[in-house]
Amino acid sequence: MVEDNFDRLLKALPEIATAVNGFDSKEVQEQAFAALINSLGVRPADVASIGSRGGAGSGGEKPGDPADGPATEDGVPAKKAAKPKKAPSTKRYSPTPNLNFAPQGKQSLDELIADKQPTTNHEKCLLAVYYLCDVMDRKTCNTNDVLAVFLHADWDKPSHPDTTLQATKSVHHWIETSDMDKITVQWAGTKYISDKMPKQPKAKK
Repeated sequence: MVEDNFDRLLKALPEIATAVNGFDSKEVQEQAFAALINSLGVRPADVASIGSRGGAGSGGEKPGDPADGPATEDGVPAKKAAKPKKAPSTKRYSPTPNLNFAPQGKQSLDELIADKQPTTNHEKCLLAVYYLCDVMDRKTCNTNDVLAVFLHADWDKPSHPDTTLQATKSVHHWIETSDMDKITVQWAGTKYISDKMPKQPKAKK
């Protein structure tokens, strides 16, 4: 179980690194990393336990471990055949087709992006969910809908879009992802868009 969780962490690590590096404060980076690995069901203790097993080249096993088979005639434990690891399941997502991002009488997605200028994947996820739910008045959306926004805006698609959306919720509480088929924007996210986007340049001292 621990190894399966660790495999999931390794697979999502590039996306996690991008998200964490979006913060300037080391303290906030540490908090963000903890929130992200928790969203994957991985505990820091799980990672530490894997790193502490065995020496280099030992595969984490020592002579006499329960993983060893019965002793041979010369007293040396016979190794059991290693069980093949089960590959972690990976859900595939594809952009929802035929969404109208320029609805009559409402702000277009292109106009909203030009106005708010999102820079991080978390801000892009927030803006996508906000547009789909509030501007298009769809109330909820899903991962495929958000990918359709990324495709339309010509943004780089996250390697693990579901993880990125869950991290946006865990780190900022801008969106609600408890049901990934019914993602919604939260008051904190709407306020962030209104008050903090686009980011203003820091005043020179």
